[in-house]
Amino acid sequence: MKDKVVWLKLTVLFIVGLMFVMLYASNSMAAPFREYPIGDAIEKNKLEIAAVWFPGVQMEMPGMPNMDDLKKKKNGEVIHFEADIHATKGNANGFGAGEWIPFLSISYTIEGSGKMISGQLLPMVAKDGPHYGAQIFLPYGNYKFTYHITAPDSKDLARHSDRITGVAKWWKPFSVSWDLNFKGAKK
Repeated sequence: MKDKVVWLKLTVLFIVGLMFVMLYASNSMAAPFREYPIGDAIEKNKLEIAAVWFPGVQMEMPGMPNMDDLKKKKNGEVIHFEADIHATKGNANGFGAGEWIPFLSISYTIEGSGKMISGQLLPMVAKDGPHYGAQIFLPYGNYKFTYHITAPDSKDLARHSDRITGVAKWWKPFSVSWDLNFKGAKK
């Protein structure tokens, strides 16, 4: 009887130890976060506009599609996509090189594979900083991503316009596009 108790204790200790090893291994072997470029960054109006996507993430935002509902769809993936927009050197609107541009209005259209998806990119923040983004279900296929970018409205971001402290007038609305052959995240 004493041998059975010792054997049982050793078995429990072994199983608990094995669970800790498996937990540590799964955490240390987790796939690192990765953004996938939609295309090369585009420079226009002294702005650098980069477009990236990655697998969908949990978000705290009213009106954002429910991840569980999106995941039920087949032949595609839930993606989070972004517009990273920063000033370039020589930006005359009061932003230094590399600074994020706030208060933009950015709509998007995604056309291809017999579909057209459109909507608004919203300002948000993550560990890598502020950006504009959206989350959708995207079927696998070939697409043209187009971002339609409008400068801040004066009610959202007033602009000094005098000779001494003033900055340049905002640019006219413009669009930028990239082609993407969407095959999903590399497993």
